[in-house]
Amino acid sequence: MIVYGTGSKDLGEKLITNEKCPHCGEFNKIHLHGIARYFDVFWIPIFPFKKKIIAVCHNCDTEIPKKEASPSLIDKISLEKSSFKIPIYLFSGLILIVLAIGFFQYSSSKHKSFVESRVENIQKNDILVFKHNMEDYTFAKVDSIYKGAVFFKNSNYSYNKKPSLSDYNKALIDNSDFFDSESYYYTINEIDSLHKNGVLDIFE
Repeated sequence: MIVYGTGSKDLGEKLITNEKCPHCGEFNKIHLHGIARYFDVFWIPIFPFKKKIIAVCHNCDTEIPKKEASPSLIDKISLEKSSFKIPIYLFSGLILIVLAIGFFQYSSSKHKSFVESRVENIQKNDILVFKHNMEDYTFAKVDSIYKGAVFFKNSNYSYNKKPSLSDYNKALIDNSDFFDSESYYYTINEIDSLHKNGVLDIFE
């Protein structure tokens, strides 16, 4: 279950001079208060979606709505709005998402480069993943390479989504009959073709 919601952050306050409170009539008692509203997931701020500046008289503790504010106070609120800075940590979730996407793209690119080089230099004990159709994947383990042929043993188990190396390690522990005893083979050229067609992936 995803827990999400909104929160608020006090951005501080600033005294406004030469202004009279429309309620109590006191001068130099009006303060501007900055408030940032933000969206959060699991109580981690994702990004702010609103910044609000309110005028409050500290003599009578009354908020002054825009319709009651003098034109000069409205101008001062507009001028001072940019001085209330939103702290960078309110963008924490957004930053984490961007970093996660960047890391995923980097890892994917690195793995792709590894596979492309490995196809040309496949080795014993390399782990292969074959895609048989849109929802059927199986592991295979390279037994040997002989005269341009790659000999391997297929897994007796299939997956309905592309498995990871951690899936492989867990399956080995959980299933003593994970691999078939019979060996199969593809030529290096066939392995290369399968990879280029998106049918084969390789783990070291």
